[in-house]
Amino acid sequence: MTRIRQGLSQAQLALPELSDSYVSLIESGKRIPTPDVVRLLARKLGCSPSYLSSGIDEHAQDQIRVTLEYAEIALQNGEAAEARDRLTELLADPDLASLPEYARRARWAHALALEATGELDEAIGEFAALAAVLSPDYDTEEWIRLNIAMSRCHREKGDAARSVAVAEGAFTRVTGRPGPWSDETVKLGATLVGAYLERGDLVSGGQLAERLIEQADAIGSPAARMAAYWEAAIVARYQADFEKAVTYGERALALLGEAADLRNLSRLRGEYGTLMLLARPDDAERARDELQRATREMTATAAGGIDIARCLTELARAELALGQPRKAADR
Repeated sequence: MTRIRQGLSQAQLALPELSDSYVSLIESGKRIPTPDVVRLLARKLGCSPSYLSSGIDEHAQDQIRVTLEYAEIALQNGEAAEARDRLTELLADPDLASLPEYARRARWAHALALEATGELDEAIGEFAALAAVLSPDYDTEEWIRLNIAMSRCHREKGDAARSVAVAEGAFTRVTGRPGPWSDETVKLGATLVGAYLERGDLVSGGQLAERLIEQADAIGSPAARMAAYWEAAIVARYQADFEKAVTYGERALALLGEAADLRNLSRLRGEYGTLMLLARPDDAERARDELQRATREMTATAAGGIDIARCLTELARAELALGQPRKAADR
């Protein structure tokens, strides 16, 4: 213990700001000090607050931080396998457990990397483990994001029933509480719409998409409105109302510059290119441009192989519409 190594008694460390009994309670684990108290004690002991809280020396903390940030950047740049490998090594580091914020970030990034490399069962396990220790009443937004990710993975596996069950259960729980919706609530609803459509339930998907637009317009945020319009566009596509689908898709695209999720933005752009091909086949060149851009963006992010494959398939259709069968075959 730092205090003992420095030859200080509890009273010497405590006075004049604290009582020695309070320091004793902290050291025995019967009291959790406030951040201000941690900073005070760290200053008296000549160490950093993070070291005092975790017991991990600053050099080890720096190594963990650098590895984590490197893996996160690799994931953002589309190097999912590299990110997965570095994060697997990091999660095996025994010091990580003493740094809960770094541990949470590492497990979240690891789950995303597993998803991006197609290891969907493993990704679902990671997301579920994170959700199991997080209360939706304590951190609602993070809990929603985890359930969105789990539903998405089940959908990518082809298990539409499980995808619906996860998203529907989370959505019912969140919207059953009083108070306004958040951006994340709308995004969860959008995930549920997609799961309904994957299951073939166009009625439930269409009804929920209308509800999402109403709530998103009330919230007024670009992220919520984009999510609602995007799903409304997909519903219209399933209804074979391609012009309506393009209209909603254009509304969503108009909000692109105000959102930050690059993976979802690239997927939206790919969906819009597909809608353009269906609604306006005479404008296949513009559709091809959108699809090419979407493919580049997906490749540069942590998008999974399924998303990229869908985009390439639509690019092949665009090339065929433009009379380029060889290019279509290449796609």
